[in-house]
Amino acid sequence: MNRKLTFGLASVSFAGLFWACGSGEIMKYDQQTDGVQAFLIENNKDAVDDIVRRAAVQFCDSVAPGDPECVGKLQQGQGNAAVATSSSSAGPTSPYATTSSSAPNQQQQNPISSGNIPITSSPTPQNPTSSGVNPNPQTNPASSSSAPVAADPNAWGTCAANATGNAIKKGGQVQWKLSLDQGKVPGGTSAITQGTFSWTFQDGDPATYSGKGASYLNPLVKYQTSGPKNASVTVTSNGQTNNIQCTPLDVTGADVTGCVCTPSATQVDVAVNGTVTWTVSGCKSSDATFSYVWSDGLSGTNSAGGVLTTKGTFAPTVTVKNNDNGMQVVTCGAVTAIDANNPDYVIKIAGQQGQIDLPASKVTVSLEVDAYNGKIICNSNGPISGTVNSTTQLNGNYYVSVPMNGLKKGTQLVFELASPAKCGVE
Repeated sequence: MNRKLTFGLASVSFAGLFWACGSGEIMKYDQQTDGVQAFLIENNKDAVDDIVRRAAVQFCDSVAPGDPECVGKLQQGQGNAAVATSSSSAGPTSPYATTSSSAPNQQQQNPISSGNIPITSSPTPQNPTSSGVNPNPQTNPASSSSAPVAADPNAWGTCAANATGNAIKKGGQVQWKLSLDQGKVPGGTSAITQGTFSWTFQDGDPATYSGKGASYLNPLVKYQTSGPKNASVTVTSNGQTNNIQCTPLDVTGADVTGCVCTPSATQVDVAVNGTVTWTVSGCKSSDATFSYVWSDGLSGTNSAGGVLTTKGTFAPTVTVKNNDNGMQVVTCGAVTAIDANNPDYVIKIAGQQGQIDLPASKVTVSLEVDAYNGKIICNSNGPISGTVNSTTQLNGNYYVSVPMNGLKKGTQLVFELASPAKCGVE
């Protein structure tokens, strides 16, 4: 019953350039009329010239067929450009009507998915090209005859630290590994033995490491400070040079341990009041200045919450960090949101005939009848647990027969069943 939440990023579309002609001529473009137009035209001059020529030919074909001078006259600086742009945005969605316990003056953080409630993001929009014309043409960088630089910074390979989760503890040592694409690097396999490798490590010991041959492919580096660390390696082979940027390494500092995240209620009814707050406590660290990054659209310091508006089970995560880049990711206690106006199942008759079949899952059941003996009956092939009116606990193995006070019409039951069960009241 976990809920999936989707966060939409604002999207932007760029309509590109279009050219129009009218009244028998194409008017001259004036760079002073619009700075944006001027920038685009200036940076796409060849493409614009070609568009003007084609527009002139099309115009002349329609109004002056057979006139050899028509196109030439129109190409002498006569043109009219217009730029059209459009944009649309979609705000984030959340299961909460409102959020509370927001931290003032706290920097906005990207949410982290708990795994229980996946978070997806649409990719960052890119300016599209149109009509086969690249609006941002790239030019190969100038190069010397002895060491030309490849246009793609990672064309020859990749590099990363050999570390679990791409992270190590402060004071630790890690081996960096360079993987060459021998189909692209000049010299192929000979680059490993004949190439030169020059490494640079941010805050590393050593800070640089250079030499020729295979022994310089995988250097060992030690780090005494915490935080993200960049690295790069410049490869020279057959007189050509390529700089490869490595995947950054995360160096963590003082541990954060002991954090627990507890909800204000394990069950809420969205038909009445779905308010819930999760609170983090028990965190320990030698650097005890903590910050908190919540998932699922929540924000706050050590507490965050809101009003749940839909049925389901919600268990956000919170990443607790200290100033030394130590962290602990905590999964919060689950909260079941029921809807008294829309239960999963309804018991309409008391006694043997009123028992209903329930699946192996977490389900909500509403009573539409008074239980004359005030007793809950449940038979299953596995453990049975649950709550009555979100407070009284139900627990049993295979069979439950629990006397309850106040089992009246309107009582809300939540069963968590490891196996299918037949349940009712009497």
